[in-house]
Amino acid sequence: MTTVQRLKINILKVRRIRLLSYAVLHMDKYKKEALKGIQMHNQRERKSQSNPDIDYERSKLNYDLNNEQPINFLEKAQNRIDELQFEKAVRKDAVYMCGIILSSDQEFFKKLDEHQPKKFFWDSSDFMAKYVGKEDIISPPVHMYEKTPHVHCMPVPITTEKRLCPKAIFTR
Repeated sequence: MTTVQRLKINILKVRRIRLLSYAVLHMDKYKKEALKGIQMHNQRERKSQSNPDIDYERSKLNYDLNNEQPINFLEKAQNRIDELQFEKAVRKDAVYMCGIILSSDQEFFKKLDEHQPKKFFWDSSDFMAKYVGKEDIISPPVHMYEKTPHVHCMPVPITTEKRLCPKAIFTR
């Protein structure tokens, strides 16, 4: 069973009414050099010049499921790697973090009351935490101010053998 199929099943179990049109799960991989840029993007540390779907008047609706304040992605990822004390040195070209976007379509969110989206994002984040390990998820910010609300789960791809390897964790 694929990750997307498990996510759909999990969401449908949580939702007693079949409101879900479809689940969205998109993943990107980020090397060490890209973490500052993705941090600025996810935490909206500057205004986006390229995303017309953002309504900045709704930015007060955004929140992070784990962190009260903005965090430094590289520092948090490096701390997680250091605390595990890998036997081998981390490769210079290693993937330090994955960016996983979890959402549904606009029609799904239109059918929900004001508290249900928060439950949807908590359940989605819990699903990812069970899949990759809660301690490996650095930041799950929820963006409510775009056309389609979504959560960015940002796990450090650590295998059971204490290696950074998203291919060993995430499969099609």
